[in-house]
Amino acid sequence: MKENIRSIIKTGAILLAIGFICTLILSLCNYMTKDKIAALALETEEAAMKEVIPEAKYFVKLEEGAEGIVTDVYVGKDTNMIVVGYCVKVKPVGYGGEISMIVGVDTDGVVTGVKITEMSETPGLGAKANDDGFTEAYKGKTGGIKVRKSGTPGSDEISAISGATVTSKAVTEGVNAAVETVNGLQ
Repeated sequence: MKENIRSIIKTGAILLAIGFICTLILSLCNYMTKDKIAALALETEEAAMKEVIPEAKYFVKLEEGAEGIVTDVYVGKDTNMIVVGYCVKVKPVGYGGEISMIVGVDTDGVVTGVKITEMSETPGLGAKANDDGFTEAYKGKTGGIKVRKSGTPGSDEISAISGATVTSKAVTEGVNAAVETVNGLQ
């Protein structure tokens, strides 16, 4: 009986030591890579902003306008420091969780581009939201966009991704929130 207890204690101590060492290694790796990961995320966002407002050379973060799914608002300015548009970072919730995206809106409230920077949607279905064919459908829209499941979309509609209506609606919600935010700033 005493040998069984000793065996159990010994096995538990070994597992505890292995767990502690693994946790220590993972913590160290996280500490060593967190700055690089943050820098890459920032680089991805900056590239997305330049893509959705290509006329802008400088981006200035606004302190106002961020509420709900809108997390950040940037004013895009050209070389003469004239406002050419806005980049709005939104995080709507799709089927697989938050979809982080940058929406470009010009000074007239027209969508100039949509770039998804991070998402965990289902590969082959919701992940198609990152395809240029889907995001291009938002260009030229002025908000109040709806998702159409079938048929030819109207001027204020986009076609849903087949099998990924939740994702399509989430991206559309993000675009609509970005346009509303920009319209509220002007």
